[in-house]
Amino acid sequence: MRSQPRQLLCISGGTVHPSLPARLTLVAWVRRLPSTRVHRIAGAESLLRIRLERFQAIMLYLHDAHISDDALAALDTFVNEGGGLIAVHSAAASFKEQPGYSAILGGRFLHHGPIGRYSIRQTRSAGNFAGGGATPEAAAHTLAPSLPAIEPFTVRDELYIHEYDPDNFVHFVTDTEDGPEPVAWSRLHGKGRVFYLAPGHRTETLRHPAIRNILRQAGVVQAGRVEVVDVLRAHGGGESPGVV
Repeated sequence: MRSQPRQLLCISGGTVHPSLPARLTLVAWVRRLPSTRVHRIAGAESLLRIRLERFQAIMLYLHDAHISDDALAALDTFVNEGGGLIAVHSAAASFKEQPGYSAILGGRFLHHGPIGRYSIRQTRSAGNFAGGGATPEAAAHTLAPSLPAIEPFTVRDELYIHEYDPDNFVHFVTDTEDGPEPVAWSRLHGKGRVFYLAPGHRTETLRHPAIRNILRQAGVVQAGRVEVVDVLRAHGGGESPGVV
């Protein structure tokens, strides 16, 4: 029997940050993922007008200053009850005055410098590289067991510096003068999985094969429940035909 497509709710708005071309690029590509049906809305307040139980995961690619307490509670309940959350780039710079949002995401944006090139490498380390980190039990239910080996790669993008939870499972870092800075992590929030990817300011970054590979794996696994991992393995990690 053919399985039902995963329902992914994409919340993405703005014209400058994220730019309209970047938003269109990401949403159009996600719609090409196997067995995935994408529904897009422009703002987080729409969470109050949607039956969230229809969806397996929510993707955030936006830059907004405010989210109401009710909309934040709806997002929190969705993830706590087993829904997946995928946050990209400026999602970490959104709702910074809401500590409840940062608690779901596992961190928040602090600052960035000018756009420039930086290298990204995969790590199997957890936490803040200073002895803290996710327990093996928690890591087993994040994205950790599912990501394939990805060779180091370079992007030209904003380098976000974050304040983040030491219990995050860090998947990718870039090496800075102050030490390794996480650029991708996952975590558990209640029964749900959360994944965050920092690069994503430029359209070219979102077209990078390694970035797409990471997002593909995250998109399939985060689309909620643990059994989805088998679907991930079935589809593998190659680039979808016709996607640039």
